Formats: sequence, structure tokens, C-alpha cells
Amino acid sequence: MITEVAPAEVSAPASTRARLRLEPLAPLLPWLVCIGLTAIAYGGSLHAGLMFDAPIDLPRATGRSWLQILTQAGDSPYYRPVVFLLWKTSYVIFGRNEPVALHALLLASHVAAGWLVYQLERRLLDRWAGFAAAALFLWFPPSYQVAAFAN
Repeated sequence: MITEVAPAEVSAPASTRARLRLEPLAPLLPWLVCIGLTAIAYGGSLHAGLMFDAPIDLPRATGRSWLQILTQAGDSPYYRPVVFLLWKTSYVIFGRNEPVALHALLLASHVAAGWLVYQLERRLLDRWAGFAAAALFLWFPPSYQVAAFAN
């Protein structure tokens, strides 16, 4: 006697089928969480304009070559090649220091740093610890100027 067996996907509960459909999106979840938390906390900074020391700081990036930015601090009292490279990239793309673009670049780098914190904590402990660490980092960075000020 032969009995017909229903395929596993049809006989599986609805929650299992839904989980199987969402499984490919799982790698995007940490990025979406980091983007959302950053947007909630610092999204308003996109329209903040430039701060009082912009005329001093921005030429340190825009007035120097790519190699100079990578190899020397110049007349700056501090050496920040990543930030200067972001500013120089924005200047090359727009032909001027566009405040919204500068803020967007810094917020994007803050999101990437939050994702890296998530990855580190996920590997050390677990996924939920990674989300907690990323949330704390994104909302309470070592300095709020990292995310809110474009210069």
C-alpha cells in the first residue's frame, strides 16, 4: 500500500514558511538597525549647516593633495586622515563644501562603525549582545561631534 506524503513546505506551519521567506534578508537586519538608530538620533544634523570652525578645518582637506592628507598632518594640530579624505571626496564630487553631503558622509561612516561594533560583539558573545553594543555605540558615541558635526 502506497501513501502519498505532502511536501514539507506545504505541511510546515505558517510561521516556519514565513521564516524561510525572510531568511535571505537576515544579513541586512544589522545594517537596517544601525541605519535606523542613527537616523533617529542624528538625522536632524543633515540640515545643521557647517559649524564655526569650518573655514579653518575644511581647507586642511580640500587644499591638500590626497597623498599629503595620508602622510602628514600639515598645519593641523591633529592628524585625522579618514575624515580629511571624506571631506576631500565630497569636495571633488560637488566642487564645493556641501554641508548636507558632509553630514551624510559622516553619518554613513557612523553607521558603518556601529555595524562593526555589532559584528565584534556578535562574534565575542551573541547576536543580541551585538545589537545592544551597536545601539549603545550609535546613540552614545565617545563624542557626539563624531556624528553631529561635519567639521
